[in-house]
Amino acid sequence: MLIDKTWDIRCPEKLKELFPLRYGFYYKINMEQALQVVTILSTAYHISIPNIGRIPKYLKCNAAYDSKSKTILMYNRNHLKSIFHEFYHHLDNETNGKYNSDDNRGGETSNSWIFADKLWEQFIKYKSTAIIPEEIKLQTRIKLYRKLLRVIRDINALNIEETTGKSVNETFKAISME
Repeated sequence: MLIDKTWDIRCPEKLKELFPLRYGFYYKINMEQALQVVTILSTAYHISIPNIGRIPKYLKCNAAYDSKSKTILMYNRNHLKSIFHEFYHHLDNETNGKYNSDDNRGGETSNSWIFADKLWEQFIKYKSTAIIPEEIKLQTRIKLYRKLLRVIRDINALNIEETTGKSVNETFKAISME
């Protein structure tokens, strides 16, 4: 949030197009992808690009921003929203406090989390309006059918064991020998 209490949310097309269409909210990204994200955002906000580094094990958080080294620290895979949150700290640092990213007084109500939520909403809104190709729809249906078949097989296996007292393998061997 800017000093005048307005939000400056920029979700460039390059960011929206960076990831293939994914379902749900599963957007875990690796360090290379995180660097791509912050490069796009840094360009949009006209600031320097932060470094990306591995978070030390002694820190008990999902991600962090080190203002001295201008580095976003993350695990091998972090949720995209966490990267948005840490980028907001970098944005604030690069603009000498213009965006007020202090997390110490608010947790989820802090400006950096609100920024991450607002940017996430714009990002997801674009993704939810994207046209899903028929091939992806077909692949999804096939995955669902396979899961359903596994469940049916497991239920049948339980019924066979309950009614015959034999394991599924024993029953199938007996059937195949007949």
